[in-house]
Amino acid sequence: MNFSLVIVTFAAFLTPMLLARFHISFIPTTVAEIFVGILLGKSGFNIVENNAVLSTISTLGVVLLLFLSGMEIDFSLFKKPDTSTPLAARQAENTSKETPLKVASLAYGLTVVGSVLLAVLFCVSGFFSDVQLASILFSTVALGIVIPVLKENELLGRTYGQTLLLFAVLGEVVPLLGLTIYSSLKSGNSSTLWFTSLIFLVAVLLLLRFRNFFTVFKKYTKSTTQLDVRLAFVVIITLVVLAETVGAENVLGAFLAGIVIKLLEPEKETEEKLDAIGYGYFIPFFFILTGVKLDLVAMFSSAETLVLIPLFLIAFLLAKLPAYFIFRRLFTTSNSSFAHKKIG
Repeated sequence: MNFSLVIVTFAAFLTPMLLARFHISFIPTTVAEIFVGILLGKSGFNIVENNAVLSTISTLGVVLLLFLSGMEIDFSLFKKPDTSTPLAARQAENTSKETPLKVASLAYGLTVVGSVLLAVLFCVSGFFSDVQLASILFSTVALGIVIPVLKENELLGRTYGQTLLLFAVLGEVVPLLGLTIYSSLKSGNSSTLWFTSLIFLVAVLLLLRFRNFFTVFKKYTKSTTQLDVRLAFVVIITLVVLAETVGAENVLGAFLAGIVIKLLEPEKETEEKLDAIGYGYFIPFFFILTGVKLDLVAMFSSAETLVLIPLFLIAFLLAKLPAYFIFRRLFTTSNSSFAHKKIG
């Protein structure tokens, strides 16, 4: 057990160093960590055993990843323009009618439409009969991969990064909700749909209860208490446990916790501390253990799987084509004012 823990810890430490040392910038760190996990796990040298300790750390990693993803959303994008500002000044500040929220919503809406059409095509062709599940899978966006890439390239402070972030958020949250509804209907436990709303209710109550916490806690906190970090984990654990209790995914609760903390307007120092805890230790474990658990030999031993994997990958990419063309049209040189505009 301890040997596997040491190996994964060293792998998490060495992977970004090796990427920097050999100037490998075309591979995101998170993807490299998955590949390292594959080499260390059952598909490679099989020197890491996925035990209870590693599994717990990995779970904390994905929870913190979705929590920090929720904290990355810039909620000023959801505010209506200040009508008291002269029209000429508003037009000078934003020469484009497009906003990250509108662009992301349109792009993801078209992705959902494309996913449903592809799912129906799979059903008619006899490759995969479950249209609902295929639609959910094709419309999913890997938020856990997108966020670290945006952070590494320092794009989250620009409209380009926030638009991609909002698109990825929709591509994570909507399928999660869809999967929760799908599983509850398949299992016959429709009460889960009602209980899921409790997660949102508790998130609102936590927001109202601690709304001014970060403005008053300084007189109570000290270096040995770190009350801001403790509050963050109170919110995380509360919403994650509630999500699991009502049958929803724990990452949905974690993401909502990130939104709650962001709306509480934490200090920049608080955000940096939470980033350090997540990206500094727990999140790399999640990506490495994802690779460790992959059994490529068993996966490719089935003829049906060999056919479905490339087909699902093609459908997954085709569903994102409308979004790709929308982003390409907006984020080209001719639209650089929108693409590179700073937020805040």
